[in-house]
Amino acid sequence: MGGTVMVGQFLLIFFCSLSFFSVVAEDLNILNEKQAPLTRIGIIFAFPETTGDSSSEDSGCPIPWFSNSKRTQEGERIYYSGNYFGKYFVVSSLWPNKVSSAVVTCNMILKHHVDLILIIGTCYSRSENSRFGNVLISKGYINYDTDIRPFFERFEIPDIKKSVFATSDVHREAIRKGGKEFITTEKQVIEDLLKTYGYLKPKTKTEHTLTEGLVATGESFAMSRNYFLSLQKLYPEIQGFDSASGAVSQVCYEYKIPCLGVNILIPHPLESSSHEEWKKLQNEASKIYMDTLLKSVLKELCLAH
Repeated sequence: MGGTVMVGQFLLIFFCSLSFFSVVAEDLNILNEKQAPLTRIGIIFAFPETTGDSSSEDSGCPIPWFSNSKRTQEGERIYYSGNYFGKYFVVSSLWPNKVSSAVVTCNMILKHHVDLILIIGTCYSRSENSRFGNVLISKGYINYDTDIRPFFERFEIPDIKKSVFATSDVHREAIRKGGKEFITTEKQVIEDLLKTYGYLKPKTKTEHTLTEGLVATGESFAMSRNYFLSLQKLYPEIQGFDSASGAVSQVCYEYKIPCLGVNILIPHPLESSSHEEWKKLQNEASKIYMDTLLKSVLKELCLAH
């Protein structure tokens, strides 16, 4: 009888030990995953106006400082891939809308196996504190057109019960540092650009800077100032709105892929003197993005992670 009890005690201790080491191993795996260096990064450019025709067979990689760059057509979209700072990058541009953003994000995750997605674009604001030319680092996104109260909470995606899709805290400091570097080196360039298109008086010095906050995603033409201010009462951190980023952040959340967002605040088309002037400003802002700002942000991201 005593032997049976001892065997039972031994088995109990054995299985408890297995459970303990299993939990420890699982915790270590999670820790390693969080601390794992980035090796594959996806970049989505979401601009209402694009620079150049990416559908042309002769169009080169929009990031000239990538090495071993390659152009592929996947579905209806063009992707460019290359290496920088020892990491693999895949890039695609799109007219900002939720469906296109979700398609590109899924493809980068499922086919290119990226570890992180960085969405770069322009956004608008009705905030009294915003300035044209500000670099806005997104802390997260809400889809403000998903409002089906009283059946669900405001902005909640019912099947996943999520309203705010946060960007990655772990990686945000790096792009914050890159954004500040960009503001320091390119402040005069942005000031001259705003003056050229009449958004800053000739003798006025710009006050633009780097800010952080939430971005609301939905139909941008429907965003009146009063509605924007009502959103800020619910979420005081909302600083801008766009048409695409919320979809990227939701897909990343569902696939457990970190997401980051960088935007330049520009005038809404309805705030512009003419459609042509707005297009010119958008194209010039896009060029700055795809060169100096992106390079500063990626350098800091690659050095830190």
